[in-house]
Amino acid sequence: QSIMRVPASPGPTSVIVNLQSQGVYPNWPDVLPGARHVLITAIGPQGASQIEAESLADGNRKVLKKGGVFGRYRDGHLLYLNQGTLFAIAFDVDSLSPRGTEVPVLPDVSHAQTFGFAQLDIARNGTLVYQRSVAQTPRVLSWIDRAGHVEPFFNRPDSYQFPRLSPEGRRAYVATTDSGVAQTGAIGGSRTTVSVPDPASDRMTPLAAVPGGLSGVWTVDGRFLVIGSMKGLHWARTDDPSRVYSLTEAATIQVPWSFSRD
Repeated sequence: QSIMRVPASPGPTSVIVNLQSQGVYPNWPDVLPGARHVLITAIGPQGASQIEAESLADGNRKVLKKGGVFGRYRDGHLLYLNQGTLFAIAFDVDSLSPRGTEVPVLPDVSHAQTFGFAQLDIARNGTLVYQRSVAQTPRVLSWIDRAGHVEPFFNRPDSYQFPRLSPEGRRAYVATTDSGVAQTGAIGGSRTTVSVPDPASDRMTPLAAVPGGLSGVWTVDGRFLVIGSMKGLHWARTDDPSRVYSLTEAATIQVPWSFSRD
């Protein structure tokens, strides 16, 4: 939950951004011209992302764009990603102020909204290199057998993340992404849900809010779910997903992986 400065020649490192006490993760720094401020992608405890500028002298922060990730400055413009589209807006470095209206520059950029990362870089001469996204389009959950045959498991298309199959094989835990602004129980715009496939209605049963919810894991008997988050672990009964309880509290991300047989 901090950003370090490392000298070009051998010497001690120093912390330039430390937001641990606020439960905020500063990611993907980009030093602005003059080396007085640095752009960061701040991911909050509820999963909300925003582009900020932080003073390297006194640590003061200024919000530049809510809902944006992977902020970069090039040739008088602030560039950032929102839901796979790269936007640009005129930006005054001295006053740290966006000017005018943002303009979409490039769609379908591969990114991880959860962690605020984008697969792109911009050279000093303005050349942009990026990886086109193939994973942001809605998709369905599917079975694949050992022979490679594919059939739908849950027919309703969505942007599914972190799927975990239940022990009896009839249900799946998933997270879905709605937008760059965090929704209920969200991180980078994800809402944590348990899906119970119903071919007639494509019904999906939502869990109660999990602040910054991430991947989940089923207990061996399938009666409970443990869900990771940016502030610790939570648990819920699968027959009463309207209530979610705290299991552990932490200042860093915790993600459950598996249960032992006992």
